[in-house]
Amino acid sequence: MMLVHGGGDTGHAVVLTSSPYQAELTQLQMERLRLEEERCRYQQTLKEAEDARGPLPRWSGFTPVQLVVLHYSFRVIMCY
Repeated sequence: MMLVHGGGDTGHAVVLTSSPYQAELTQLQMERLRLEEERCRYQQTLKEAEDARGPLPRWSGFTPVQLVVLHYSFRVIMCY
């Protein structure tokens, strides 16, 4: 149970009850948000690095297997 001052001149207080389930749920939601923020930062870093890298030299000389591997690696990076 948590007592929160309602503010203002009224002098009223609001009582918030929280169960262990709510506390656990709140903790899990915060962890999910932290992981999502970390993933977004990672994607932004990869995007900035990709933009700064520029084109690959002599990409037209790659074999089809090299192009498939390159395409797959870029796809995996951008999906993360």
